[in-house]
Amino acid sequence: MEISLNMFLTTAIAVIVYYVGKFIKTKVFFLQKYCIPAPVVGGIIFATATLVLHVTGILILTMDTTLQTAFMLVFFCSIGFNARMKVLKKGGIQLVIIIFLVGILCVLQNVLGAAIVSAFGMNPLLGTAIGSVPLVGGHGTAAAFGVLIEQAGVASAATASYAAATYGLVAGCVIGGPLARIRIMQLNRKSVTHEQEDEAFVNEKTHNILSGEKIMLAVALLLLCVGLGTIISDILNRLMTFSAAVGSLLAGCILRNVCDCKGIVLPDEEIEITGDVSLSLFLSMAMMSMELWLLASLAIPMIVTLLAETVLVGLFAYFIIFNSLGRDYDAAVMTAGTCGFGLGATPNAIANMNAVTSVYGPALRAFLIIPIVGSMFADLVNSTVITLFMNVLG
Repeated sequence: MEISLNMFLTTAIAVIVYYVGKFIKTKVFFLQKYCIPAPVVGGIIFATATLVLHVTGILILTMDTTLQTAFMLVFFCSIGFNARMKVLKKGGIQLVIIIFLVGILCVLQNVLGAAIVSAFGMNPLLGTAIGSVPLVGGHGTAAAFGVLIEQAGVASAATASYAAATYGLVAGCVIGGPLARIRIMQLNRKSVTHEQEDEAFVNEKTHNILSGEKIMLAVALLLLCVGLGTIISDILNRLMTFSAAVGSLLAGCILRNVCDCKGIVLPDEEIEITGDVSLSLFLSMAMMSMELWLLASLAIPMIVTLLAETVLVGLFAYFIIFNSLGRDYDAAVMTAGTCGFGLGATPNAIANMNAVTSVYGPALRAFLIIPIVGSMFADLVNSTVITLFMNVLG
């Protein structure tokens, strides 16, 4: 029996998948502890169910994921709006250093991945699909570039990327805290025994009352940038292969900084919310459409590669990040943060640093730099590195 779902039914199921994942996440501490996104939880459950139905021959389900691309472009466009050049000045030289180091980490992840999968006789581009694409990039980048790599001739690249991104969320949280604690013990810093208050440590983000006008403006700006992004992507693709997500990201970045230069205030909170909604639907559709039965032949190469990538990120954070960023307490906390977004996502980085600072005290510089890198510049740097590897190895 075979059932085909049109794009509207597919989107409706994606909504259900999201809320099922959100409900389950509230009931399972493990999922909360490791910051597993609700769309990933619900999507894996749905994909597992379709796996069972497919293997048993009961049902073959096909879905029209046309709207997935639209949600993806809106999400990456919202990421571009976060890339404010004036933030570079605020972060200082250490922000520039860690952005450069993230680029090196992305290159190392892809080189290591390509080397391992090549040893198994597979396309080296698969190493990128389970390298910096899902690890530094997370599920969003995995869904965007995984499909592109698959179209380049690497079978099951998208599904492998989703699986690797899910692994990374857990692995990044597992190794981050312990490595930071070792560095902190070497610094002879003792845990705090009383609550320390620091006004600078408190997030003072003001939540304005949302309005229909601001939401409309946010959606309009995002859609305009998505359109501009397609033009940018067309131009870039004349030089080398780029994901459409890169064009949207750059369009958002350009508009943001032009508005900053002109003193134009943008509806930042509404843009962020619209981007988050798009990400949730985008991920739900991407995860629930995984064809898990195609991963059987990739199991051993993926396991070996991901374990090796975990060791790589751990060593990179422990030695390179710590030594390059001052060899002090903040550098130790940033070691934990780097493990978080180097294998998982920015929320994992924040969770790692929160776990460390809750014991040893505030790290103001770490909480300034890591969120900026993880949520803004890591995607820009990683997209560039991925594009280069796709064109070199493709």
